[in-house]
Amino acid sequence: MGVQKASASIALECVPDLGTFRPYMLCDKGDLWQNYTGDPSTTTTVVPDFTVAANQPVISAYLQSSRKAGFEIADEIYFSLGAAEIGHITRIGASYSKTLNPAWGGAFALLSPGENPAGVYGLKIVKNLVGLTGGTGGVIAVKHMVSEGASVSEFTDSMAFRISEMTTNGDKVVIEAGGANGFVITEKSEKVTLKAAYYSGTSKITTGVTYEWYRQQAGANPGDANLANWAKITTATTDTLIVGADDIDTSRLYMVIVKKDGSYAGQDTQIVYDKSDVYEVEIDANPPTKKVKAAGDTVELTCAVWVVGSNAPLSIKNDTWAWMANTPAGTPIVLTNTSVTNTLSVPYADIEGKASGALIVNIQVEFELA
Repeated sequence: MGVQKASASIALECVPDLGTFRPYMLCDKGDLWQNYTGDPSTTTTVVPDFTVAANQPVISAYLQSSRKAGFEIADEIYFSLGAAEIGHITRIGASYSKTLNPAWGGAFALLSPGENPAGVYGLKIVKNLVGLTGGTGGVIAVKHMVSEGASVSEFTDSMAFRISEMTTNGDKVVIEAGGANGFVITEKSEKVTLKAAYYSGTSKITTGVTYEWYRQQAGANPGDANLANWAKITTATTDTLIVGADDIDTSRLYMVIVKKDGSYAGQDTQIVYDKSDVYEVEIDANPPTKKVKAAGDTVELTCAVWVVGSNAPLSIKNDTWAWMANTPAGTPIVLTNTSVTNTLSVPYADIEGKASGALIVNIQVEFELA
């Protein structure tokens, strides 16, 4: 047999290192929810009523890059209601092309960064979700498409919305954004306004109501199972809290407790981001979906400190990490595993068993430059 030959070729390319990306979604109304009475397909009693312009939520889709200040504007973004695509926006140079699924005409509006006060892609809800979903809750999801050289990377996130039929008077407390900045500070001089709203059944209540505001702080109220790691803001006694850049280290969680005629009515939390800070804590989750499905599953969290706009994690020493956890309403959760390092393993039992499927984990770090 003679000499045999074979050949192959492969194309190689250099893809710029754009670092890690962290997508997150914020609604200017805080929690995304609606209560209704009667048949969801015909009811006219819906609170809050999204057909009223002042009540229409805007969901902002942020994409944070560890390599740059400000926010990344993806080449394309897709919004979905569950698995059904609502529409997408494509960036073409300095212009934006919008494609809204005709099935959702009159229900949603796609917003380019220039149309959204937050300066990022947005989705406005202009019709009640109650009728669109048949009275059931779900999720609104986003998918960012970012070009890196000749390749494209996807980054996804989702936001839950809750819909409830009101057969009796139930209480609901929410924290809404009280200004155009939403819940994000981008310059040191900016402030954001948190505004608490209290609903009983389908009515918004403002008389006989008192407010207590707290900010999450590691070690506060030790031994208090209800307020562990929550520091009271004694100067805040109205429905409004103004927060400045000096109050936040990259991000901070705030909570309001509402009482009606002296009795507990409800509580809610809201995270506020400060993108004017020099330091950024990046959190990598494994699996990236941050979801568990069955007993034995875990979410592994690993953190690093970056200088905004740098191309590598910061070299630090004598670093101490404080991990705190709570439900979306602010109820403290005692984690199974403890850590003072930059890594933490969160088991299924914490996420599902202790927090009923929705757990917020917050990290604070103190460090010295190496």
